[in-house]
Amino acid sequence: MAENRPAWDGQREDNTPLGGGVPLSPRQGPAGTGPAPGRPGVGFASGDVLDKALPGPSLAASANAAAGTGWAYDQISDDELIGVLGAWQRTG
Repeated sequence: MAENRPAWDGQREDNTPLGGGVPLSPRQGPAGTGPAPGRPGVGFASGDVLDKALPGPSLAASANAAAGTGWAYDQISDDELIGVLGAWQRTG
């Protein structure tokens, strides 16, 4: 099991959903419905909940978590990165 994967995220270690089906992208949830849970940039994509969130400690904590190890932002998509940058701007 991958080290950064939550205890249960609806998929197997081989990246297929439980119950069979088509393998999921690491950035996509079941049936293409959005980001997979447990990823650092979840919610920051254009129009998502954190992309529209009001400034405050929770938004700052989520933006901080999205930065990842060494503030590399290497686990999020370009769309999520723009959302994180907007969140930092709103909190500053």
